[in-house]
Amino acid sequence: MRNDSWDYGPLYAAWARAYRDDLRHYGRLARKERARGPILELGCGTGRILEVLCEEGDVSVVGVDSSMSQLATAASSPKLAEARRRGALALACGDMARFHWNARFGAVILGYNSFAYLVDDSARVECVRGIRGHLSPGGVLAMDLDNPQVIEAAPEGVFGLDQSLEDHPAPGFQTRVYIAYERHPRRPVENIRYRVVTTGPDGFVSADEIHHDMFSASRGEIETLLEQVGFEDVRIWGGFDRTPFDPDESPLLVVEAR
Repeated sequence: MRNDSWDYGPLYAAWARAYRDDLRHYGRLARKERARGPILELGCGTGRILEVLCEEGDVSVVGVDSSMSQLATAASSPKLAEARRRGALALACGDMARFHWNARFGAVILGYNSFAYLVDDSARVECVRGIRGHLSPGGVLAMDLDNPQVIEAAPEGVFGLDQSLEDHPAPGFQTRVYIAYERHPRRPVENIRYRVVTTGPDGFVSADEIHHDMFSASRGEIETLLEQVGFEDVRIWGGFDRTPFDPDESPLLVVEAR
C-alpha cells in the first residue's frame, strides 16, 4: 500500500478525466473574472481544469500542485503545452498552504475537492489567508468540496467500484478502481482508500492500494473559516447549477467568496 495521494500522474489523469461536471462552471468563472487579472488554480493536478481555463481566450493562467508527477503529466498535454508556448500558462510545484506568486489574481480556484487535502487546521487557515492576499480587488475564491453528510452515509470500510478504465495503462489492459471510506474517531477526517486492480491482455492481474486523508467540512465550518480571514461575501450552493444547498441531499458544497 502506498500513501502518495495519487502521485502517479497517468493513473490519476485517466481516473479523474471522466469527471466533467465542474468544467463548465469553472470555465464560466474564468470568462467572468479574467478582466480582474490572471486565474490561479491551486491543486491543479494533471491539468483537467487548466485545459478548460486556457481555452477561454485572452486569459493568463497559473497552475500550482505539490506533485511533480502530476505536473509532468499536465505539461505533456498538447493543449497545455501550446498554452505554455504562447505564454498563457505557467506551472509551478508548490504547497497550496504556503504558495507565493508575484501577482494578484482575478480568481483562485480549488477544484475537485482539492482543499480537503489540507487536513491540518493551521494549513487551511494559512491557505485561505494566502488566497485572500493574492486576490485583486473584487476577485473571487472558488472551490468545491464533497458534502460530508453524504459521505458519512456510505458504508464504512467497504470497497465499491468507482471506475473501470479501458486500455489503461496500455491498449488491451483494463484497470478497475475501487474506493472505500474510513472515518477518524476523533477528527473530521476521512481516510480514503483506493484499490487499483489491473488486468493485462494475457489475463495477469496486479493490484495495489493507495490511501490518503481528507478533511471533512460542513457548510458552517467553511463559512466560519472564510469569514475568519476577511472574506465578507461567502456563498455556498449544493451543485454547479447553483441549486440551494441541502445538507442531507446535496452531493457538493460549491463555494464562492469575495
